[in-house]
Amino acid sequence: MTEERPWVAQKERGATPGMRIVMFVLNTFGYAVARLFLYPVIWYFYLTGKTARKAAITYLKRVHQHCGKGTPPGFIEGFAHFISFAECTLDKLWFWQSRLDRFDIRTENLDVIKPYLSAGRGCLILGAHLGNIDSLRVLCREQRVTVNAVMYLDNAQRFNEMLRRINPDSQLNIINLKDRSIEGVLTLKTCIENGEIVAMLADRFHPSSRSRVVIHPFLGEDAPFPANPWVVASLLECPTFFVAGIRTGRRTYESVVQFVTEKVTLDRKRRDADIQDYVAKYAAFLEQLCCEYPYQWFNFYDFWRTDDQADKPDH
Repeated sequence: MTEERPWVAQKERGATPGMRIVMFVLNTFGYAVARLFLYPVIWYFYLTGKTARKAAITYLKRVHQHCGKGTPPGFIEGFAHFISFAECTLDKLWFWQSRLDRFDIRTENLDVIKPYLSAGRGCLILGAHLGNIDSLRVLCREQRVTVNAVMYLDNAQRFNEMLRRINPDSQLNIINLKDRSIEGVLTLKTCIENGEIVAMLADRFHPSSRSRVVIHPFLGEDAPFPANPWVVASLLECPTFFVAGIRTGRRTYESVVQFVTEKVTLDRKRRDADIQDYVAKYAAFLEQLCCEYPYQWFNFYDFWRTDDQADKPDH
């Protein structure tokens, strides 16, 4: 394991007033008009965001080389990647308003987790910046269970503030887990004991220079993955699942769920090796989805850099 570099040093791009305008267009004129409205906005960010544009194209090239699908990607494919991100963000504005009736969400794959929730057992679900994890709100509605999303709220502050204004009640489900926060872990533990869901994204780091990473092959080359999600998982002592909400079409989603273990265990004598094993499973899950849905992984920075000079996301 090595020490991880902060990925949030770059200032947040985009403007809250712009997002509010998009939401106004969405709620007033409908989805089709709002989607068209996004194109010039995304085009601007694509042209001016050199770091993110380069990272998107590089990532797509890795997918092409590793998975052997399609033609070699270039400038146009990178823009398509940005558009995919924008469309998922547009959907998010409705998800955060609890307008699930506007979507067609296939939930058959959620059957693997439903028995645990029906029995009152709390669960940990580990996702990624892939697709739209907010589509899994349908699970909350069907099972009448609280979903607690673990987030780092100091990044993208303006966007998170806007989301809280859209639906103030949603803030009750967001937990700001600061790095190595005992109080935060105890809060998550209480959620699990109450039979609730704790959701975390495990493909990006908490921006602490002391956060540790695990180096593991991903899409053909070694990449850094955070160790902290697995440390937290071992403390929660609950059933753990990999999850993703894949966008399969306009306002259509499919849930992807994979059972990991009844309880994440890190042996004191082989702690690093155990974390490495769990990261290997997570990387395989993520890699499979990236190969199948390459335009839905949204880490617009050089994910494979392991030194402190790594490019930082610029939007």
